Amino acid sequence: MFEGGVYKFNELKELVEDLGGFIIQELVMQTDTILHMAFPVEDEHEIRAKVKELGGKLIDLPLAGSEIMIVTPSMGKHHAVNPLCDIGEYLRRKGAITNIMGLARGVGKRIAQITAQERMIMEEFDAVVFVVGTI
Repeated sequence: MFEGGVYKFNELKELVEDLGGFIIQELVMQTDTILHMAFPVEDEHEIRAKVKELGGKLIDLPLAGSEIMIVTPSMGKHHAVNPLCDIGEYLRRKGAITNIMGLARGVGKRIAQITAQERMIMEEFDAVVFVVGTI
């Protein structure tokens, strides 16, 4: 992931594509740019040199492009339990696209069940993390 300014960041995008890589996600926010990209490992020194020239920083994203579902058997009355949010945020910072699903059938129910539709949704993800307790 490239984090830096918008000045000349298109040069980095062109370099990645010229080296046989591709852009996974691009976010441009006024004066900042976040660019998730994949490129051949043997060309990393060229990418790092360009990032240094642009005054940005390069961060490894081991989970870039993966989609992960986080499932909890019960949801709080107004918000999910803290470990659920913490796990989701940790995975996002490593590059994953995360979704959260609560299996409770109403506030205060002690039983959680997975319906056939929920199981079909879970099967579309690269991985599913079940949170079955609190920390």
